[in-house]
Amino acid sequence: MDEFAQQLAKLSPGYLFQDPRTGVHSPLYLVAAAVFAIVFVGGIAALLYRERISQGNRLHLRILERYATWAASLGGSGLIVVVLRYANVPLFSKRAWAVLNVLALVALFAHFAWYRAKHYPEQIAAYREEERKRRFLPSTRRPVSVRRPRRRR
Repeated sequence: MDEFAQQLAKLSPGYLFQDPRTGVHSPLYLVAAAVFAIVFVGGIAALLYRERISQGNRLHLRILERYATWAASLGGSGLIVVVLRYANVPLFSKRAWAVLNVLALVALFAHFAWYRAKHYPEQIAAYREEERKRRFLPSTRRPVSVRRPRRRR
């Protein structure tokens, strides 16, 4: 029970905003740095290859842009916070920065799961219907490749 109370005391504001006197001794920061690095690289890769990943689907492209941007920025800021914590920079050595970044990542993944469960099914159905209409309904204007060339006089 004392161990649980000690772990619970680490969530108090006094402990989170305390500047450490020496270097970082917890292996949790290495795990956090690895998670932040993976999220940062994954977000950057998703942003760079979003057209290839979405395969022409405009809805998926929009979703990728939204969540990959957030993931890359949160992963990058979390990585910076952990590196500056190891460097023992006074302003960024507070544990609260790392906790806030972890909470922001959890909130981002929770929002994605909520969006995927609530809004995505109806949006993908509307997108597929729009694509079906665009493909099979005749357009009012002929494409450039179908037009006849002009006659020269």
